[in-house]
Amino acid sequence: MKGQLIEVRAVRIICDSILKDRVLKELDTLGASGYTAWPAYGEGTVAEAGWPNSFSAPNRICVEVWCRPSVAEKIVDYCQGSRFEGIGMIVGLQPLWIHEHEAANLREG
Repeated sequence: MKGQLIEVRAVRIICDSILKDRVLKELDTLGASGYTAWPAYGEGTVAEAGWPNSFSAPNRICVEVWCRPSVAEKIVDYCQGSRFEGIGMIVGLQPLWIHEHEAANLREG
């Protein structure tokens, strides 16, 4: 493979679908260059307000954003903010290595 791999972050958000438009709009403001979203179904032992019956209900979405670390931090801070207390939302991030040509498309935060 020619070129270099660059470390970025994959941020995954699982939330109630009622938050979809709000979250997707805010991602651009936070510096995300784009996202992928799809319906999320699952089973687990989450016992917090906003997550009735874990998250098996078909009204959840998963959003994934590949971004620079500085943007990832902003997204995680946004999702962990008090504005979402009592609403089903969880966010996580993972290191991801992508080709430098793809990484050039990602905005700095």
